[in-house]
Amino acid sequence: MGEKIAFFSWDLITVKCSEHLIELELTERSGRAYYSCRENGCRTHIPSEIYEKILAETVERMNSETLIIGGTWRKRYAGKSYVCRVLSFPGGKQVEIAVTPISV
Repeated sequence: MGEKIAFFSWDLITVKCSEHLIELELTERSGRAYYSCRENGCRTHIPSEIYEKILAETVERMNSETLIIGGTWRKRYAGKSYVCRVLSFPGGKQVEIAVTPISV
């Protein structure tokens, strides 16, 4: 088994819009930080707290050696569901995650 990640920075992952595959940009809405798709008319946006949860889940999967390209997981955070899919996982570089918010 490889080394475990204990400390990590917020830039360990890159979160992308699953529809446009564009990196979500940090913006502000109603005084809160959000990651939003830059494509006109796209409604994909996630609060920074959700970004943090996706980052923690990614690190947990890396530590348990279950993070694979194409792998997906569905999580419910703050009353909303999100589907996350691993787009790329190069060793020692940023992991790319596509996020799809699911309306419930």
